[in-house]
Amino acid sequence: MDTRQKKIAIIGAGVAGMVAALELSKGGAKVVVFEKSSKAGGRAQTTHKEGYYLNFGPHALYAGGLAHRYLQNNGIDYRGAAPPLNRENLAIFAGEVYELPVNLSSLFRATYLNWSEKIELARFFRRLPHLDLDKIMSTSLAQWLKVNVKRTRVRQTIETFVRLSTYANSPQELSAGAAFAQVILANQGVLYLDHGWQTIVESIQRKLNSESTSFRYGAQVQSVKQLADAVEILVDEETFLFDAVLLCIPPQEVEKLLPDALSGQALSTCRAACLDVCLKRLPRPKHTFALGVDEPLYYSVHSTTAKLADGEGVLIHLAYYLEPRDNRDDHEERLLRLLGQLQPGYERELVYKRYLPHMVASYGLPRADLAGGSGLESPSLDGYPSIFVCGDYVGRGWQLVDCAVNSSLEAVQTVLASRDEGVYGRWQENAASATVESQGERALGGGNCALLESRNWRLNCRVLFFFRQFIGGYFDLLKLCFRQIVIFDQSLNKT
Repeated sequence: MDTRQKKIAIIGAGVAGMVAALELSKGGAKVVVFEKSSKAGGRAQTTHKEGYYLNFGPHALYAGGLAHRYLQNNGIDYRGAAPPLNRENLAIFAGEVYELPVNLSSLFRATYLNWSEKIELARFFRRLPHLDLDKIMSTSLAQWLKVNVKRTRVRQTIETFVRLSTYANSPQELSAGAAFAQVILANQGVLYLDHGWQTIVESIQRKLNSESTSFRYGAQVQSVKQLADAVEILVDEETFLFDAVLLCIPPQEVEKLLPDALSGQALSTCRAACLDVCLKRLPRPKHTFALGVDEPLYYSVHSTTAKLADGEGVLIHLAYYLEPRDNRDDHEERLLRLLGQLQPGYERELVYKRYLPHMVASYGLPRADLAGGSGLESPSLDGYPSIFVCGDYVGRGWQLVDCAVNSSLEAVQTVLASRDEGVYGRWQENAASATVESQGERALGGGNCALLESRNWRLNCRVLFFFRQFIGGYFDLLKLCFRQIVIFDQSLNKT
């Protein structure tokens, strides 16, 4: 029985690193977090500028996701609200503004679609909860849409909602099964956070025991070396020994430290050109949300839902979802034209704007050629028994921040596995359940609280059930109406 307190190093203080630090400290380990920046947060950092709270592009916490429930179950303090879905949600098609079909009534009012297209889109949403996602994990979104959706504008509309849910603009690579799973998750709702995502990071920090967890900021990790019974790391020319090391950093930084660790792994990054705009007020207050249908455009006034300004100011997020090989940095002009179209005269209200031409939304794209995986199957690395990798590109069954949190929980599960049962009992009831149960779900406290079980991708469609029933009834009514029209037309022809 190993009763010695384990010494664990975490490299990177983003959400994945902070969750790992909290769980390791609760598990009885001594933790040191090395962060190259001057504060924790990573891509979850929030900048306070001119009285406004700016994330790195638009951020949303999925209400049905693992990260949200982890924060709730562990008493992590934050405030947020869900944006409304109403007739003020707009679609941009061929440069013109239309109502976005977010529900049945708006579908009927979406004038960029003709009636046959509306029927086909309704049929897709009715079919969505019944799709066997396991069978289409190895099918790309583009391939699935080509076979199953006849009309171009319907395919474009479906791709629009997929981009919104996954932050990915790669239908040729993206797994159809993973894409639709994320759309279903998004239908449970999203949250915009008051004062930005930094509040999550700071709340986790407050829960950390200062006696068992310490931070070193501005730390440049130069090397990580697996030894026989320890891990040696070199930080700012100083050498440390740890029982295990968690690399909670982007894949390119992992490759610098361990050049052969990710060899042969197919990783794809989801990026977006992001424009954050701070205004004193909205020239057109009702224009709060819009999506491009035939262009990968995003527009959202997050401040109408969340508190993101010290006063009465307004924060607008705009984004152009980038294709995998799009390295241009000239999308700002298109985003400004969109802003001018939706908020004419915004220049008179402008306080501050920031353009991020290649903002990383996720380092892990669920790929069809990897059967919905993002590259790394688990945090464990071949040849490195005491070194683990955590992030949104590790594991399967979750995407974005949910994936990052799940990978951290799974890594901590493995690191603490040699602890005695008394310390580790809250994690693992027995060895048998560990081989079947999702590591992340066990860390959440067990119970039937998963939207997706990471191994078998079962779906919980309670939210969509009502939508399906609602639209299904109207769809049947619509079919009846069309049938009557056909009968009437035939009778006219006979006369």
